[in-house]
Amino acid sequence: MTDLDARLPRLSQHLVIVRAGRNSLHASWLRGNAAPDFDMLVAAYDDAAPKVEHPNVITIHQPGRKIAGLNKLFRACPSIFSDYTFIALIDDDIETDAATINELFEIGAAYQLDLWQPSLTWDSHLSYVGLLQNDRFKLRYTNFVEMMCPFFRASYLKEAAFLFDRGWETGIDLIWSRVSERPLYRSAIVDAVAVKHTRPVGTTKQQQGFAADERYDDQMAQVLDHFETDFHGLVIYAALDRRARFVQGRLRLALATARIFRALPLSPLNTKAFLKLALAAVRHTASRPINLDPVEERRLPQVDRQSRGLA
Repeated sequence: MTDLDARLPRLSQHLVIVRAGRNSLHASWLRGNAAPDFDMLVAAYDDAAPKVEHPNVITIHQPGRKIAGLNKLFRACPSIFSDYTFIALIDDDIETDAATINELFEIGAAYQLDLWQPSLTWDSHLSYVGLLQNDRFKLRYTNFVEMMCPFFRASYLKEAAFLFDRGWETGIDLIWSRVSERPLYRSAIVDAVAVKHTRPVGTTKQQQGFAADERYDDQMAQVLDHFETDFHGLVIYAALDRRARFVQGRLRLALATARIFRALPLSPLNTKAFLKLALAAVRHTASRPINLDPVEERRLPQVDRQSRGLA
């Protein structure tokens, strides 16, 4: 047993892991109207990250990039995959509380999900408007769960953990819904609750090891090329309404997706950018392929591991 293994609280079957910087919001995740039904492992990449004293929390210093740091954690503490039933990897700029996180774990268990995330409040910074909370639904089944706040069945995260070991710092969320042989109805966006993403997308690129002129899209293309596959956008292909009744039919779901246009007045995006993303969300749900065929690695990654400090 490693030192980290020995220090894990193991007071719950649920674990939250956060890569924390100096402005991390993770202390607030323990507050609210409910006690946390989860342990928290704070892997601080900044010495100035907020210190939290709580029986459910341990803190370690883990400098470096986000995904590389998570990979080191998985290698240093493989017992998390057997000692916990569900594991969440939450970015440190997510605004939420203990009751919301508790409910997210409960919903994942109740609906037998392998991979899921909360929807986003309408005033969140985002890349995909389709992630905004839709009050028509309890949850929506999707081909894509974003990297900022994914919840995993621990056994599924163990299966997908190889993605964290390939040197990429973005783009693995295009693939991780597809490592299962039976991915349908196992990944979802939860609309019953929402969290706020408080930081504009891309503000931590340098901390993630990106060059100043390197685009996220370039590395995402490398990931897709490595698996010889495509990503045609976030697609909602079925849902559960607020009464947990099953909903399907791509046109019906696309019309329901159009409700997100009401979020425009609250969005931090400018009008043109929001409308472009919202139209894409509706169009993708109406007509894009679900694209959930299982993927396999066929060759070595093209990432230069030595230049990124991984060799």
